[in-house]
Amino acid sequence: MSLHLHERQFIYNLLVETVEKKLRDYHPETEHVPFHHRLFGVERYAMFSFIHSINTTLGTSIWEQIAVYLARRAGHDASHGYKLIGNSPTGIADLSEEGI
Repeated sequence: MSLHLHERQFIYNLLVETVEKKLRDYHPETEHVPFHHRLFGVERYAMFSFIHSINTTLGTSIWEQIAVYLARRAGHDASHGYKLIGNSPTGIADLSEEGI
């Protein structure tokens, strides 16, 4: 199943807009991390903080939405916001009973 041009363009635009917004609006949660600054330097820590923030944004706001869209497009019943509970397959860490 390949994506139509308008679907690829939609996903591309979603990614670009999300990254541009993050670049424009990003503010670190705290600037009071003296041990991190001393270990890594202020600039390196700022870069790490930004990358961590954008990864969180992509994971919670983008990848899940795209996965649900693609699954539905393929005819599957898909939704988002579920908590996983139980055990994972062999070779992957167990999930907590409370979910993740």
